[in-house]
Amino acid sequence: MALGNLKLERDKATKPPTYTEYINLPWLCQPSDIPIEAAKLYAKAEDNYQLTIAQVPTTTTVIKAKINLLNLLLKTNNLSKAETLLSKINISNLPQNQTQVYAQNKI
Repeated sequence: MALGNLKLERDKATKPPTYTEYINLPWLCQPSDIPIEAAKLYAKAEDNYQLTIAQVPTTTTVIKAKINLLNLLLKTNNLSKAETLLSKINISNLPQNQTQVYAQNKI
């Protein structure tokens, strides 16, 4: 999961801010607007999140990875995958603590 986060942060450093980022409307981003370098980093980040989801036995870590992946899919305007993933995120299994509050706020 940390690798996915790292890829996203590296992308932020390589991509100049756009108007849509200033007004925080990521759904206005079209796939053709994403620079090739950023698209590669997004794809690697998505792969890392998927790997975390598939291999990590901890419910909390899997849910965090799914939420991070959901954020990535929304940023890249991949709404069909985001909608499918959203239906698979079940935060009711989390303990009543800061992690569940974080998850509820992110979703």
